[in-house]
Amino acid sequence: MISKLAKYSIRIFAILLFIGALYASDNRDEQRIQTCAGNPWYWQYKGEPVLLLGGTREDNLFQIPDVQEHLDLLQQVGGNYIRNTMSSRDEGNLQPFIQLNNGLYDLDLWNGEYWQRFEQLLHLTAERDIIVQIEIWDKWDMSADRWPSSPWYPDMNVNYTFEDTKLKSHYGDFMLEAHDFFNSVPALHNDEVLLKYQQRFVDKLMSISLRYDNILYSIDNELHPTFSGEWSLYWARRIQRQAIKYGADIYITEMYWPPELRAKDHRVVLNNPQLFSFFEASQNTSNKTPWQHWRNLQWLRYALEDSPRPINIVKIYSKRDGAGRMWRQVIGGAATSRFHRPPGGLGLNAEARTHIKSLRMWLDEYDIFTGQPDGDPGYVAGHRLLEDRDWEEAYCNYREDKQYSVYFPDGGEVKLKAANGTWNVRWLDIEHSQWSESETMNAEKTIPLTRPQKGQWLALVTRVK
Repeated sequence: MISKLAKYSIRIFAILLFIGALYASDNRDEQRIQTCAGNPWYWQYKGEPVLLLGGTREDNLFQIPDVQEHLDLLQQVGGNYIRNTMSSRDEGNLQPFIQLNNGLYDLDLWNGEYWQRFEQLLHLTAERDIIVQIEIWDKWDMSADRWPSSPWYPDMNVNYTFEDTKLKSHYGDFMLEAHDFFNSVPALHNDEVLLKYQQRFVDKLMSISLRYDNILYSIDNELHPTFSGEWSLYWARRIQRQAIKYGADIYITEMYWPPELRAKDHRVVLNNPQLFSFFEASQNTSNKTPWQHWRNLQWLRYALEDSPRPINIVKIYSKRDGAGRMWRQVIGGAATSRFHRPPGGLGLNAEARTHIKSLRMWLDEYDIFTGQPDGDPGYVAGHRLLEDRDWEEAYCNYREDKQYSVYFPDGGEVKLKAANGTWNVRWLDIEHSQWSESETMNAEKTIPLTRPQKGQWLALVTRVK
């Protein structure tokens, strides 16, 4: 028989284990990527505020063979943010399901290597403190030319036929016709056969990703206006429930197609902060003019004032102005900024690496988490602190009356409205990642700022007294 002392010892040991588990759980919650406690426009990770910057050569990074080397290159220049679509549309990509000898897929059988690659990516990024923004569904895998070879196509699997589901053999332009794959949820077609396998795929993904603390979630990539918001709401609720069962807080968004952030599609995210805890504004970078790009971002911050949350930009389109868009976004208050893969963006080429490095050099000297953009969407010039500013000449972020950062994409001279006193001015040569010697200036209502040379520059103006 067990003595009373032994019984008490066992109980005490069990209580200590329970307390230890609670402590470990609380400690892990603090380590997760989450909204910044001091400023809800930004993220924090491992208890510290963090600005997320990145650029990679592919979007489905778990599918590339040299992923570790690519992540190392990103980390070397200060990158800490990637995008990962669960896509399998590129040559050589694996599918999540086993393909049988007859060429058909079995949606009940997982392709172990596909999921191993996925988990390897999460493991490698966690080791390097790189945040992964996962896009669960990518409609381009179902485009008209790819649909007939997809494992989800009824004639390409052994699990269901066209008669069993509401899927069609052919779909046209997404802008004109919604693909029925994205109508399966109960509020739409309630296609129970298809939905069962979709649920199984998402549950498998979550069973892996919930073990990691460096994950953000987007339901889709570029959901077009022809698709219903009910699809987004269904999956957001489902993965949120999955996380609750696991005891984890997760952060979810949806990426809608329209470049105009005022479009009604974006209201699904704007009006449901309890589900969509950050806003994905990548499509804004497809606006060609710097003015429109800047003003849209400032309008979005204004629209979110009542429920501030991080604004993520996981894709910066354009090679010509890609770097300019990254700087405008960071100056303008975005929580993340990442170059889109080639040919749509800079990826992680030499130019992208230079700009990420220069951004980190600036952020070492400027606390962006206590700053705010000088951008008023209702003000004609878009700025209040910059005088004699030509159209699209300069952009400003400021920390009350302590410090100003003024970015010149290709401009020459502005006057910065600053309180009377003594100020220290340093210039960052962005394209060469070099700081200039500091210069002391006395302000009498304004400080004149003249770009030293051609190219992209940033003036850091700091109060001395």
